[in-house]
Amino acid sequence: MADPSSRRPVLPAPRSPTWPASEGSLHALLDAIPDLFFILSPEGDYLDYHTTDPTLAKLPASWGKQFLGKNVRDVLPREVAEQLVASCGRVLQTGHSEALEYPWRVAGELRHYECRVAAYDGERLLAIVRDITARKKNEAELRAQEQLLENLLAVAHTIYERPTVQATLQNALEIALALTGATGGDLNWLDSSGAVTHSILSSQLASAAQQASAAAPLMELGLAGWVARQRQAALIPDTRLDERWLMQPDPSGAVGPSGAVGPRDHFLSALSVPILAGSTLVGVLTLAHAQPDHFNSQHLRLMQATAAEIAQAVRNAELFEEQRRMAERQTTLYRVLRAVSGLHDLNTVAKLAVEAIVQFAGWPHVALIMPNEAKTQWVVCAASGHLAPASGIMRPLNDGIVGRVFKTGLRQLVPEVEADPDYVARHPGTRSELAVPLRHGSEVMGVLAIDSDQVAAFKVDDIILAESLAEAIDLAFENAGLYAQIQRHVTDMSALYAITRTTSRSLAMEDVLEQALSSAITLLGFSAGLIALTESDEALSPTGPPSELRLAAARGLPAELVRRFRREGLQGTLTAYVHQHRESLVIADRQQAVSPEVNQAMDQMIDAGYRAYAGIALLHQGQSLGAMSLFAREARSSSAYDLALLGTIGQQIAVAVVNARLFQVTLAGHSRSQALINSSRDGIILVGMTGRILILNEPALKLLRLPGQTPEWLGRSLKDTLSVLRLVAPTAFRAAIVEARRLRKGSELPGKGEIEVPPQTVRWVSLPVMTGTLPQGRLIVLSDVTDERAVERLREDMTHTMVHDLRNPLGNISGALEMVTEGMLGGVPPNQLELLEIAQHSAKRMIELVNAILDVSRLESGRMPLEPRAFDLAQLVAEALTAQITLANDKQIRLDSRIPLDLPQAWADVNLIARVLQNLIGNAIKFTPPGGAVQVTATGEAQTPHARLLVQVSDTGPGIPPAIQSRLFQKFVSGGQPERGSGLGLAFCKLAVEAHGQRIWVESTPGQGTTFSFSLALAPSSA
Repeated sequence: MADPSSRRPVLPAPRSPTWPASEGSLHALLDAIPDLFFILSPEGDYLDYHTTDPTLAKLPASWGKQFLGKNVRDVLPREVAEQLVASCGRVLQTGHSEALEYPWRVAGELRHYECRVAAYDGERLLAIVRDITARKKNEAELRAQEQLLENLLAVAHTIYERPTVQATLQNALEIALALTGATGGDLNWLDSSGAVTHSILSSQLASAAQQASAAAPLMELGLAGWVARQRQAALIPDTRLDERWLMQPDPSGAVGPSGAVGPRDHFLSALSVPILAGSTLVGVLTLAHAQPDHFNSQHLRLMQATAAEIAQAVRNAELFEEQRRMAERQTTLYRVLRAVSGLHDLNTVAKLAVEAIVQFAGWPHVALIMPNEAKTQWVVCAASGHLAPASGIMRPLNDGIVGRVFKTGLRQLVPEVEADPDYVARHPGTRSELAVPLRHGSEVMGVLAIDSDQVAAFKVDDIILAESLAEAIDLAFENAGLYAQIQRHVTDMSALYAITRTTSRSLAMEDVLEQALSSAITLLGFSAGLIALTESDEALSPTGPPSELRLAAARGLPAELVRRFRREGLQGTLTAYVHQHRESLVIADRQQAVSPEVNQAMDQMIDAGYRAYAGIALLHQGQSLGAMSLFAREARSSSAYDLALLGTIGQQIAVAVVNARLFQVTLAGHSRSQALINSSRDGIILVGMTGRILILNEPALKLLRLPGQTPEWLGRSLKDTLSVLRLVAPTAFRAAIVEARRLRKGSELPGKGEIEVPPQTVRWVSLPVMTGTLPQGRLIVLSDVTDERAVERLREDMTHTMVHDLRNPLGNISGALEMVTEGMLGGVPPNQLELLEIAQHSAKRMIELVNAILDVSRLESGRMPLEPRAFDLAQLVAEALTAQITLANDKQIRLDSRIPLDLPQAWADVNLIARVLQNLIGNAIKFTPPGGAVQVTATGEAQTPHARLLVQVSDTGPGIPPAIQSRLFQKFVSGGQPERGSGLGLAFCKLAVEAHGQRIWVESTPGQGTTFSFSLALAPSSA
């Protein structure tokens, strides 16, 4: 029950505090926590306490007991006590802990504490009191830093609000004044040379004129000048005691930049900081106040940070202004481009371009000037303003300022035209001129001329815009010209395609000529025409004078003229002239000047009422098969392009004529060819591009053991043939599958091999059949080489036996000679020793040759065992070069290895590849003259179907003759140089490399050295 006359509740009888079961453990835990613990009743009475707080530990031990039995209202300030009691009630009700902070003076020192209240055992509460004085101090410092940061952000935000440089500087100064409470100040902005470009004073102190006039001397003598020179900030508590503060009396009492103008005591403290962009000084900010000691270190730090923001803001403003100017130029350029885009007429492009420049660029006096076709004069194509009357006038190409552009190819900027010696007056109001070339590559295709009635009217931005417009207009002109060319080209190509299509539809001569002539007349816009051919095919017999012509086709010509040509021939006509001179002839108008010979031949054309003519020689391989003549009753334009087109048409018709004649010849010779194929001892099979058998003779049928007769197999698919071949000749079937896979990969090279079709050995060769560059199929030639292989095996067995039998006697001879030369049988006179050493050297060479022959024989027969493993190619090459270093040094030859350190490992028989390298390097040294170089390189080829290594041995020797290169890897063939070897080394190299499933080849140009290349497989872990 609570006592109504008291603010405190009546305390219950004292009772011992109830602690957890392990009270000693709890106290041990509390001792480890630097806090003060209280046990409170729900009404706020202190029941027990415990403390480890180092601050409270200074108090007497009985200090805490003074709380026991008391209520928090008796101990704590009233406001804190009420908050604590209310918190206790909420904690017991909700079960959630709460915390409150309050100040309390301990041992005469004001400290800050945090009290956290939590439910203890359902009836009591635990109050944990912690000293947070240090935290409060840190928070106060953080708030001060946050305030500084907020000020800087305000500076940055406010400064960046104004885009122009002048406005940005003015805004920056006003913000600096506001942040520091300064009563005056200035901001001087400098260029790269240190000259003042902008001088901003606080608005209440000076006019713009005063700012500009006062800036220069004070930047040299005043405080700002000192800061600029020293590049460090200055904080002046009292300007009266600092000589850097420049005083200049002035009746107006105004303050100049970076110093005082007026009474000495107008400003008594100052702060000045440099503004740097990187390491470059770009400005100085100076602030002043009427009271001494106004500025402090915090102001200094804030202004130094503000200076960095000002530098960035001004840079952004400069970029903004440049981008704005660029955007304006881009907008103008875009509008002009849009005005002239899509136009295909040059005159229209020029006119609309001038109108767009006047409208969007704001230049009223503009002219576009182009050279005439002969490039002897320039012509004003379009003009505006006071230049408009000049449209259409012509001047010599080098005349005037425009002529100077054509002559030099350079832009001409004339600030005062009257002072220019080349100026040709076009209008009395012109004072300055800008002439920009329209370039196509290095050639000047025209000039954009802009006049102004102001002296020096054109600035840098105007020049940039004019050059951009010139490029845009040149592009529009180029597009219009290209469009016209494309249209003409499309029309001509359509005519050429139509003629090609019509001439390829038939191989009958009459049909080919009639269709070609009809297409040419219609598509090229002529009225009539004829085609005349020689009696013989001059492409096949080109010697002698051109044969006489006969009329082969005619269309649209008067019937009487056609009969005369058939009866009397074409001698003395334009058609005969074109055929005899083997060139095209275009007469645009019968009035044009021509040679006397052509003039005489024109009589028949004129008599028939024709005014224009085009003659086309039908040329094939440089020879004329005849001519096509086209006639028109109206005059026509002509150019070099027309002659080229006519020549192409003539060649196409000539090809059609040759094809028709060859078709007739082919038909006549088909039976003879079939007889030759059937009489051949070799088997012949021709497979077409569709995979069907076109030709198969009797020997092929027998060699492959195919059943039936040859006519039964013609036209059958390759798939059907292989299914039969799989049963009757399995080895032939497997060889055919391998060859088909090779061809599917895109290889067009010949293939060859041998197969066993018991009891015969058959050699096969697969050859591509081509018509020009177009494949027509594959020709397979089969030869019975059973007897040849038997003879070769017998010869090889005899050779192997003889060579093998030679090795033992040669070894005995070499051993005996070695015993004698080493003195094992007694001393040998010097003259005899020399002969014995020569004999011993010869015996060793013979043994090496015998071993080489045996190795080659084993490789050829497949009896050479291979022991492949992974190895480091760089190390193997280094060993091979070291073995040859003595021979190289004797010849003063440089050995060089360029093997990448990160090259993957190779996979091969190391001993065989080492011998290959020794042979190739030895040959390179042998055939390289003194002072040369031998180089070994290796690269990875990951792009090939199977990743591999490519090894190359190059020398600087005389090279290998082309005639020998194809036979170089055959046995007993050498390179033809003075120092010849046995001819087995390269044969061994080829067999050793091919035994690994790889290949080796040579590239050599006489006089430029030789490179031998071979491939190696990658080790399985590297592939």
